Amino acid sequence: ISRNVTLEAESIGAVVFDGQTLTGLVSITAGFVTLVGLNFTVGGYHAAITIFGGTPSLRSCSICENDATGVRIDGGTVLLNGCRIEQNIAQRYGGGTSGLRTAGGIFQRGGTSRISGCSISHNRALYHPSENYWYRGGGCLLYGGDMACEGCSIEHNIATVDGSWARASG
Repeated sequence: ISRNVTLEAESIGAVVFDGQTLTGLVSITAGFVTLVGLNFTVGGYHAAITIFGGTPSLRSCSICENDATGVRIDGGTVLLNGCRIEQNIAQRYGGGTSGLRTAGGIFQRGGTSRISGCSISHNRALYHPSENYWYRGGGCLLYGGDMACEGCSIEHNIATVDGSWARASG
């Protein structure tokens, strides 16, 4: 998505983006993007939602059961409010990240994010035997940029290194 757009479900959870394990589901590069009440599930290889830029706002969205990182933030000014980011498994190639970093729930290496009232739970960042990658921050990994979390539940996440929450340098 590279322009101003609003996608809002008539009722929360009524619209499902199902990737059927093929690839990432949404890539945001520019614009004011508002996503409300949408479900993003069964994405594979790349993060379910990748944000490179723009001013995206995700409200009451469910980003669950993806075979990669739930949300990857490389740039932009991002708002996540009242979202469920649960049961995502970053294993192979770290959900499309380059280098040696990944997280199951949220991986941020640039931009500014404000995360409020979200449930970030039961995500995993696991070692894959054929890869030589670090698997840090099962729930969240802040590798770059600025992140503020308020009123969030971050629990029951698993990572090969650094558990539920990590701040890495480099």
